[in-house]
Amino acid sequence: MFPPLSELKVLRRKLGLTQAQLAKAAGISQSFVAKMEAGALDPSYSRAVRLFEVLEQYGKHAELKASQVMSRR
Repeated sequence: MFPPLSELKVLRRKLGLTQAQLAKAAGISQSFVAKMEAGALDPSYSRAVRLFEVLEQYGKHAELKASQVMSRR
């Protein structure tokens, strides 16, 4: 289950993505993302799912692994 559409902007900013980066990764226009975040547009289910899937994938890549922070000492 995906979060509400109102969380899109919060999640995007938390991951450090711009609207353009998110739009490009999801295969939609930046203006479409801007309108969704503003609440001026109600997207189709498939587009909303695609956006949240992209955010989820970026979130997985943003997580640090132990090997990235540990040292030999």
